Amino acid sequence: SDYLLKYNRFSEDLIWAYYFSIYIQPMLPFGYFDLGYYFYVKNDYHKAEQFYKIATLKFENYLKLAQEYKAFDDVVNNIKHQTANSYLHLGVVYEKLNKINESIECYNIALKYNPSFADAYYNLAVVYWRLKDWDKVRFYLKETLKFNPSHTLAKFYLERMPE
Repeated sequence: SDYLLKYNRFSEDLIWAYYFSIYIQPMLPFGYFDLGYYFYVKNDYHKAEQFYKIATLKFENYLKLAQEYKAFDDVVNNIKHQTANSYLHLGVVYEKLNKINESIECYNIALKYNPSFADAYYNLAVVYWRLKDWDKVRFYLKETLKFNPSHTLAKFYLERMPE
């Protein structure tokens, strides 16, 4: 199913497989996240929002369980990064729905779970560019490059910022 998602090869069978995975393992976030992605790709942002919101809550619960059961640090960190990624995706959906404050909140929550998440910094720069808050744009583009020095779009836009 990862191949199908990656290469945009969706079918009704795949969607039902995700619904079935949710049915048999409703506590796990992965099926919700993948359905959020499916609906995002289909430009159904309202359904994508619903599934990503559930996924973020499920990832947070998954993280709490891992911490409660004293999972290894690398397992906990991996779940934190997955949680951050889920919030990043939800933030993108909010941008598509023109819910700018919600997208900013999601990107900041993503950074709470993964403080070195270059994509979250970049997405904040994009949002603040829309709002023409140039100080924040500059800050977030620099933060993007701090954590990902080869981020070509951050370099490109930082060089072309209004004074």
